[in-house]
Amino acid sequence: MNITEFGKFIRKFRLDHDERLFDMAQKLEVSSAFLSSVETGKKSIPQKMLNKIKTVYNMSGECFQRLNDAVKKTAETAKEGIVKCDNAHIPIVERFARECSKYDLKENEMIEIENFIKKLRGEDKNAE
Repeated sequence: MNITEFGKFIRKFRLDHDERLFDMAQKLEVSSAFLSSVETGKKSIPQKMLNKIKTVYNMSGECFQRLNDAVKKTAETAKEGIVKCDNAHIPIVERFARECSKYDLKENEMIEIENFIKKLRGEDKNAE
């Protein structure tokens, strides 16, 4: 499991506050699965969630800046993954990412997309 810079920051923050993922998710009014998906980079980090973290945990300006730095590093890492694509595919990948961010995709929809990508990579054992 890959963990993003945001994930590293938020997990350490959570542990420093003696909280489980479940506890933080409840305070942020999101599901544990969603919070976990954000930590591992499977889902993007909603801005309103960052603001909620700052408010709920009464985060200092310095701590919130470190959180935002982690968010930026996470975004840079994600962009590096896109850059490794064939240059002709980058606009398609960027458009796909923009379109997906407009919707709250359901778990089964995300699985379908993941399976499609695996099939393209030749990782799908059931493709034949």
